Parts: sequence; structure tokens; C-alpha cells
Amino acid sequence: MSRTYRDIWPGLRRRERKRELMEVFEARLRKDGASEPLVEALVRAIACDDAFLKVHFRFIRSLFCALDPEGARATVGCAARVAGGTSREGTARLAEALVALARAVPSVLPEVQQALAAWEVKLPGVQLKTLSVLGPAG
Repeated sequence: MSRTYRDIWPGLRRRERKRELMEVFEARLRKDGASEPLVEALVRAIACDDAFLKVHFRFIRSLFCALDPEGARATVGCAARVAGGTSREGTARLAEALVALARAVPSVLPEVQQALAAWEVKLPGVQLKTLSVLGPAG
């Protein structure tokens, strides 16, 4: 009897297919940029869904790495708008996502820090925590 990788690791093909699809999606994002509806949907999902950021963090980080500076700035702007109408926990998730965005696209660090400074009332110490993770802008 011949054993194949599908018999040994049933999820291997599924994971490989997900990786291939992600590569196609990232290439398209690099080529065409991030659309406003995509950015809006991503930011709202992070802010409103308790588990979304945890469950999909690798995917989100990968998307952020594929963004150009313009798309990254649009994401920061959208997060700043959405944070005004969300819970403290939603804002904390957005802050965590913006830290990941600043790591992926370092040129948006000043915008990220500005957004986090505006959230200090809702999340005391968030800017200081971010500085300790990312370092000062400039």
C-alpha cells in the first residue's frame, strides 16, 4: 500500500491551498492597492468582533505587509474614525492592529502615534506602550 502525504497529513493540502490563495490576494493588493471598502471592512471587523483579530492575526499582518504607504495611511485614518464610535475593547484591538501596521509599513509610524495619542483618554498609557514596542518616530 502506498501512503501519500494526504494520508499522513490530511490538512497539509488545505493549508497549502490557503497559502496559495493568500499569495494571489497579496499580489493583487500590491498591484491594485487597498480599496476603501476593503479597508473599512477590515477595520470594522477588528473593532466590532472580539475574536477576529486573534483568529486572523497572521492573515491581517500579511495584508499589512502587502500595503503600500497610501493604503496604510488610509487604514490608520479609517481606524481613527471607527475608534470614536467603538468600545474600549474595540479601540484596544484597533491599537494592537495599528502597532502591527506600523511594524509592516514603518513610514506610517507618525500617523499611528498620532491616532494612539487621540485614544489616550479611552486607553490610558496606550501611546507609551506603543513607544516601548516600536520605538520613537523619526
